[in-house]
Amino acid sequence: WSKKEIERISSYFTSKTLLNNEASKENFMRWAPVFNVIHIASHALVSDENPTWSRIFFSAGSKEDSLAMLAMHTFELYNMELNAKMITLSACNTGYGKIIEGEGVMSLARGFMYAGCPSIVMSLWPANDRTTAELMELFYKNLAEGMPKDLALQQAKIVFLERADHLTAHPYFWSTFVINGDERPIIQTQNSIINQCKWWCVAIIIIIVASLLGGLMYQSKWLIKRYYG
Repeated sequence: WSKKEIERISSYFTSKTLLNNEASKENFMRWAPVFNVIHIASHALVSDENPTWSRIFFSAGSKEDSLAMLAMHTFELYNMELNAKMITLSACNTGYGKIIEGEGVMSLARGFMYAGCPSIVMSLWPANDRTTAELMELFYKNLAEGMPKDLALQQAKIVFLERADHLTAHPYFWSTFVINGDERPIIQTQNSIINQCKWWCVAIIIIIVASLLGGLMYQSKWLIKRYYG
């Protein structure tokens, strides 16, 4: 259901979608620093013995790709610089990890936050493939309508429960995903940047106009003094 999940949520925002062989680690490292929102629907594996080896998997770009080229490890994320305002890790146990005193939970989500992302949507236990796709579609629909991230996820879970049967109503199927970090709306964050740019443009125009008027006034005084003074 990962493919359906990506196809459904991509309709709510202008996006670049990478599926099948295009969803490679190489393409992730190429495109991830460019976008404001990143959504990864994949598989993850947690290492309790060595948390920095916890990893999330990508597709093989070619038959020659090694296992190292198929997975992004936590320690690799520490060396990345991401500009995304939100990353959704739609996979199993992405917020789960070994607790280290003075550090906290050593999870995949921690690695993405260390790379510079202020808001992470992560799972606390294994995620069901089909119900996750349904939940994520509701979540992104709410985000597109301007809801704060925490409210968008809460309302998505409520609607999911209203549609669920006796089996999928169990918390295992819908409660695993939580948000860590900045909960502001995505649209509001984008609009705030646009508004800041507008104010800077207005300020620059005012400065230019003031400079021109000042120059004209100085020239007028000089002409009056030259011909009438």
